[in-house]
Amino acid sequence: MTAIFAYVKDDNAFVAADTRRAILSLSTVATKVHHRWSEHILLAQTGAGQPMTELLCEMTVWRDRNPGLVTFQGLVDVFNKLHAEHFRKAQERTKTTVIGTLVAACAADGISPAQIVTFDFETGAQTVVGACGSVYADGTDQAGFLEIAQSQFARFGTSDRLELDGWAIACLEQAIAARPNAVGWPADLAIVRPYPAPARLTILRRIHDSTEPLNPAFAL
Repeated sequence: MTAIFAYVKDDNAFVAADTRRAILSLSTVATKVHHRWSEHILLAQTGAGQPMTELLCEMTVWRDRNPGLVTFQGLVDVFNKLHAEHFRKAQERTKTTVIGTLVAACAADGISPAQIVTFDFETGAQTVVGACGSVYADGTDQAGFLEIAQSQFARFGTSDRLELDGWAIACLEQAIAARPNAVGWPADLAIVRPYPAPARLTILRRIHDSTEPLNPAFAL
């Protein structure tokens, strides 16, 4: 039960997600934007909360022990090595089908292009769902959220100054209105970017509602 919105262009990548995790009648705050894989790659998760988080934690350990794995190919290799065993364990815990997706928003790094790629927890399938200049959405209502992402980008993307936090807030507000039982504030926003070039920064922000002011660090 999630709403994820992502954007990539050139050497910039951005992702935003709500933090609501509903279990039966209970609702808790959960981190779905898992900071970064590298200074060029941001990760977010939707679907099976705890199993996906456990997978990402082990993936991070592998990356930290092997600095060469910070590339996109490194991300692919570690996911391919670990996901099947984590999925098997997750499936053993429940009688229902376990569904999960890892969304990677990847800035261009001189080796791999700017792209948005999904990783399927069950099958391991990897799909490029967005190229340079693309927006993407995933979560509880993937098709509906993608329509929101594209319609809002038609508003924000025509300006000379693209305020990605403004775009994400507008998308999240509509997603919450459409799926109030599945999506909710607060939300986490993350961007990897040159700031200033050639230095790179990862910037994280939690917003608590749609009235919070925009931050210039999220404007391109």
